[in-house]
Amino acid sequence: MSLTKPLLIIVAALPCEARYFLDACRLKKTDDTAYSLYVNTDETIALIVSGVGKLHAAMAVSYAFAVMGRKKHTCWLNLGIAGSNCYSVGDIVLANTITDYDKKCSWYPFISSSYQIPSDQVVTVDQVTEDYIAPMIDMESAGYYPAASFFVTHEQVQCCKVISDNIQHPHQSVPIKKSVVITLIQNQKVAIDRLVESLLSLSASQGQRELPIDDELEVMLNHWHFSHYQKNELKCLVERWLVILTDRSVSNEVLNEKNLSKAEHVLLWIKKQLDLAVFTFKE
Repeated sequence: MSLTKPLLIIVAALPCEARYFLDACRLKKTDDTAYSLYVNTDETIALIVSGVGKLHAAMAVSYAFAVMGRKKHTCWLNLGIAGSNCYSVGDIVLANTITDYDKKCSWYPFISSSYQIPSDQVVTVDQVTEDYIAPMIDMESAGYYPAASFFVTHEQVQCCKVISDNIQHPHQSVPIKKSVVITLIQNQKVAIDRLVESLLSLSASQGQRELPIDDELEVMLNHWHFSHYQKNELKCLVERWLVILTDRSVSNEVLNEKNLSKAEHVLLWIKKQLDLAVFTFKE
């Protein structure tokens, strides 16, 4: 069984927010023309510069996911600057609640304790505001997060902000220079590196979960002809089987059945076995 390489895709709105990753991860620009897309040598880390705003962030996520192979074990990280009504300039904070200010809807990322970064709410606005209305204020998270979590689990999508301005140091008084943004993010190197390593580890773990599914599917798809709809149904059934009947190989068992001459017979037999199974949690 081959190993699946982890993949982390980083989304940054601006080149200055991307600079730390370009240097630290040794990312090289691809020949892509639609976006500035960067990838490291072994293609385990990619970064896309989206541009400012929810729509640009969502479009960049969809584009990067397609270009990087639509891998379900992909982990995502949006890292950029944000204003704050309570944090100090230079603080790093994960988003545990992402709220679209205009649409009045929210999303709730799952945050592991291994990240060791404080978390709070980020509110996404459509226009630059002079009011510090939340623990974090930005212009991308509410576009980035629902787009990325459409493709993968919520656990695999993280949003992290470095505070660039606050009530005591408003951006109206002191414009935020590119060099300042680069320095603020660079100063959080330890926390960022730990977060990146954790997300790569999570992606690797998710990839290993996919392998048994792929192996089981390959055996059955090579033996019977399944329609497109039947293939999707088969995958769902195999995923259930691997959760409920963890010590049994579905492909081995269907191959040992004498009367399964058609794909529809295979699907019915698997459904019957799942209905008969008693699901218990392992101690």
